[in-house]
Amino acid sequence: EEFALKSEEGPNAGKFYNWTTKTFSPVNEFTAANVYNDTGTTWVVNMTAFPIPDGRYTFFGKVVNFDLRESGWKSRVFRVGQPISVAILNPGHNSGVKQLNAITGTYTEPSGSGAQGGGVKLTFVNGSGQYWNGSQWTGVQSFVIAPIAFGSWSYEGLPASLGDGVYTLSASLTNNAGESTTPVTGVNQITFRVDNGPPTAAITSPGNGVTITTKTLPSFIGTASDGGGIAYVNCFLRRNRDMAYWTGSSWTFDTHGDDDPPVAFLSGSYNSSNGTWSCASTLPVPGSTMENGSYNFIIIAGDLAGNYIQRDAAITLNFHETYTWTGGTMRDADHLNNTNSWNHPGNWSPYGVPGSGDIAIINNGDTVNTAVSRNLYGLEFGAGTIDLSTPGDNVITTTHASKWTGGGFGGVWNIQP
Repeated sequence: EEFALKSEEGPNAGKFYNWTTKTFSPVNEFTAANVYNDTGTTWVVNMTAFPIPDGRYTFFGKVVNFDLRESGWKSRVFRVGQPISVAILNPGHNSGVKQLNAITGTYTEPSGSGAQGGGVKLTFVNGSGQYWNGSQWTGVQSFVIAPIAFGSWSYEGLPASLGDGVYTLSASLTNNAGESTTPVTGVNQITFRVDNGPPTAAITSPGNGVTITTKTLPSFIGTASDGGGIAYVNCFLRRNRDMAYWTGSSWTFDTHGDDDPPVAFLSGSYNSSNGTWSCASTLPVPGSTMENGSYNFIIIAGDLAGNYIQRDAAITLNFHETYTWTGGTMRDADHLNNTNSWNHPGNWSPYGVPGSGDIAIINNGDTVNTAVSRNLYGLEFGAGTIDLSTPGDNVITTTHASKWTGGGFGGVWNIQP
């Protein structure tokens, strides 16, 4: 076998490689020193022993048998160093878009010979396997040309609108020296989804319109789905009295005096395997960091194409701490603190004294004395005695959320509507 190597560009353009001096001979010179010989049915030219600079080359080879009959020269163009390449930048691989106004990308063409056909060859295929030919979709395999300039290319001759679905794009470039780009998935061979509709989403807890009466809020959870995938689920909790938002630790407040507290969103965690989401942030505590009133639990779910949907669950918080009379001071080991006074926090469970927003439960048979009038949300009285007579004229005022099933009451119990 006989082989020869010719440089096609740069300072050695048109010169053949001298395998002895490991340099390039003058232009148009081709001597025996420019021929590399090998024998056998398989052959290898170990180019690590023959350094050549980056650039484009043509490798020639032929077979000569013992009768000096030749096969004729065969050739192959190749490049050392930076290859010819093309990439699609927009749309991105596996991305979602609402519509597409242009397909854009970059290219490298080191030879400077220019592009065959004047640009990048684009093959654009829809979900039905049809090809875009520049004016319509067709079942005939087609391509379009994207003009190139200064390392970039762009194609804008797209359909006026694209239907929802998955599309594929292939970009290739062949220069006038015969070099072609290599297909690379995710770089010049991509898929993307057109998605013109919002995701579907729901708040499954808390339920819309419910009244919450417990000291712990229910889980803030729900579902979300989209054919192209969910990009995010943002959660919000708004206090409707002043339109403040819960941050995870406190409520936002109006710093400018325009009745418009800033919006704060909570962390949402989305599970794509089952289409569920949950609020990962700490929620407020009724009776502590969350007053009674009207609230909206809100989510905004977005897909990969930029579509989004909002869902609200309006709830009412009507929580009232319940204090149960235990008479603890009269039953503990400390005999010096014995008292049946309503006002001693040690006589209630939990420790404290019920106030205007609370419910008091007295049903263990004790006599309970109060020296002042009391305002409660509710009173549940079932056994024992409530004595308001010292010093007298004391009143317990409650709402209708009260009941008296037994025991003696000394004084006035005023039940408001």
